[in-house]
Amino acid sequence: MNDCALVTTVRTTVAVCSYSGPARGAGVAFDQVVSWADVYHVGQWGPLVGVYFDSLDPDTTLDAEAWLPVPQGTRLPESDDDRITLRVVEAEQVVSLTHRGFPDGVGEALVAALEWADDQGLERSTLCHRQIYHNAPEGRPGEWVVEVQVPVLSPEAPYGDG
Repeated sequence: MNDCALVTTVRTTVAVCSYSGPARGAGVAFDQVVSWADVYHVGQWGPLVGVYFDSLDPDTTLDAEAWLPVPQGTRLPESDDDRITLRVVEAEQVVSLTHRGFPDGVGEALVAALEWADDQGLERSTLCHRQIYHNAPEGRPGEWVVEVQVPVLSPEAPYGDG
């Protein structure tokens, strides 16, 4: 794992497919958003991103979104698929940590990123985190490269009116 860093993301347009269900089934959302892009000839402008929402109950279903970055200004084509939406994700501050290797180590990377944020006095801005799949070759899990991002409030942002 690399060291944690506080970075600013760039404004991005993403095609989104939401998912709620067993954790092992989340790949369906990624398949859906990639299939949509293929059918409508929408170019993928970056790696796939998984957004995972926190749950306080470990027995609940997973709530997640699959994001496929698309060119700025992309319009949603007329489609029978109401599972896909477009969203502009504004630039924001995130704690970033890159995990290299088997995907079962991504959870440790998330814990490390959360601990680092806490040690830096950073407050989470949402109750979700992102996993950016820079390299996730099928059948070769030891070669995965996954960046974990935890959105945080900007340390420069003023709190209140002074």
